[in-house]
Amino acid sequence: MKNFEIGDAVYLSFEGAGRRDLHNDYDFSRVIIDENVEIHLTRYEGKSTEHINIRFVDVSYFEIDEVFFREYCVDVEEDGYKEAGDEDMDWLLSEKDYEDGVHFVVRFANDACLRIGAGEMVAELSPAAREK
Repeated sequence: MKNFEIGDAVYLSFEGAGRRDLHNDYDFSRVIIDENVEIHLTRYEGKSTEHINIRFVDVSYFEIDEVFFREYCVDVEEDGYKEAGDEDMDWLLSEKDYEDGVHFVVRFANDACLRIGAGEMVAELSPAAREK
């Protein structure tokens, strides 16, 4: 189960947020791992920030490519899905190919990937907040 859709490998759409361009407007800002996994994507605009948080419940698979740590990059290149067991990261499945059990993937500008398989994926928008 999930509450969002991916468009053109760069957009994330969900209720309350409309269509957000992850490729051009958002940076990967953090991952929290506890009984679930949560990733945060942040848009910086002047002194304002806006966060998209995607919570993964009942996680069955988690991987961050080692390139992410060697060549730290937070720029999102594309997002999509991969079938479990498919290790060819040169292409991602689109929304029309989504089915329960596929992994959610974020590819960064340095070709590093974040890959998560979960029973539930829930995106939420934190409204823009002015910093003091």
